[in-house]
Formats: sequence, structure tokens, C-alpha cells
Amino acid sequence: MQRQRNVLLRDGHDIQQQNHALQQDLQALRQKHEKDRTAQETYLRSVEDQAQREIDRAWEEVKTAVIQLKAASRNNDELQRKLESSQSELSQAQQRTAAQLARSETLEQQLILIRKVPETKGKPRARKNLASTDAKA
Repeated sequence: MQRQRNVLLRDGHDIQQQNHALQQDLQALRQKHEKDRTAQETYLRSVEDQAQREIDRAWEEVKTAVIQLKAASRNNDELQRKLESSQSELSQAQQRTAAQLARSETLEQQLILIRKVPETKGKPRARKNLASTDAKA
């Protein structure tokens, strides 16, 4: 019985040592887990912060692009108005040119007729013109 008692005491002591070792291992694992969790949280915050900075930068780029687009649109509208005005002026100039061309053709035809008239009627016509010119003077 004494022997059993010694064996049981030894076994109890071994179990206590194992329990103590397991408690230390558990404590080390808990500390490692806490350290890993903290590192993971730090990393996650870092990634989230980086993502937020990229989102902010992208929004700023979008705002800048919108401003540039609005300015380009206003510029385009102004150029469109100028183009329409220039086209209107061009159309008016073309109409005036066509009218002047028609007048010049008419005058050219009249000049041709006037040049032919003295040839057919001869000198009396020329004298009449001279007489009317003298009378005006």
C-alpha cells in the first residue's frame, strides 16, 4: 500500500508538472494569439487606410475631371456659337458675292451692247453724247 501510495504520489506529482507545463504552453499560445491578433488588426487598419487614401485620390481625380469636362463643354458651346455665327456670315457673304457677280455679269453684258451700238449706228450717237455732255457743263 505504501508502494501504491508512492506511485500515486509520483503520478500526481507528474500530472501536476504536466499540468503546469500545459498551463505555461496555454499561456504562451494565448500571448502568441494576442500578438498575432494585434498584428492582424494593425495590418488590416493599414490596408483600410491605404484603400481609403486611394478612394479619396480617385474622388479628387473625378472632381478634377468633372471640372475639366464642364470647362471643355462650355468652350465647346462657345466654339459652336462662333461656328454658327461664322457660317451665317459666310452665307451672307456668299449671297452678296452672288449678287455682285450677277450685277457684274449684267454690267458686262450692257457694256458689250454699248460697244456694239456705236458700231451699228455710227458717229451720230457719239455726237449726241458729246452735245449732252457740253450742255451739262
